[in-house]
Amino acid sequence: MPLATALAETTKGLTVKHVILSFIRNESGAAAAEYALILAIVGAGIAVAAGNLGSAISSAINTAQGKI
Repeated sequence: MPLATALAETTKGLTVKHVILSFIRNESGAAAAEYALILAIVGAGIAVAAGNLGSAISSAINTAQGKI
């Protein structure tokens, strides 16, 4: 719940305590944070795999160059 809406609702008879508890219980942003964490982990895995692949390709090219 946006802060402006929460403040507007306090004038409708809700207490500040109720608004704060409602804000704490709101989990709509939790899913976005979880997706961001998963994306970061997958991205790190891809970066590590790309680094290892680059090293393997470089090693293979150097080996081929030495045999020519």
